Amino acid sequence: MTNTVNALKAANAEIGTIWLDVENPPAWPKNIATNRKFVDDMANVAIKAGYKIGIYTGAYAWNTICGSSFTSYSAYPLWWANYNKKADLTTGWKNFGGWTKATIHQWDQNHSANGITFDPNVKYDN
Repeated sequence: MTNTVNALKAANAEIGTIWLDVENPPAWPKNIATNRKFVDDMANVAIKAGYKIGIYTGAYAWNTICGSSFTSYSAYPLWWANYNKKADLTTGWKNFGGWTKATIHQWDQNHSANGITFDPNVKYDN
């Protein structure tokens, strides 16, 4: 994360949010405490550098990687990864990680339309 923050600053990049990607449980250590510390370290570097953060994850990934009792990031926006093919923020939603709602929902992956393949998302502004 330090390298990322340094590169953003060097490029005078203006971004809204750094999204911490917590997914793909097999790629993470089995030790939940180690994983929590890694997420904390990433978040702290970004926050101390003055960036807003959010978390990109799904319930299964979060609970497997960080544990269902890890709610330290529930005050931050959630980009919910749940490929349920429903372009809304509520279908299939169940609270996890202290979040009671998602900010963004990635509802499919490798979706094809008009000859283009992409990962579709939905976000409602309040």
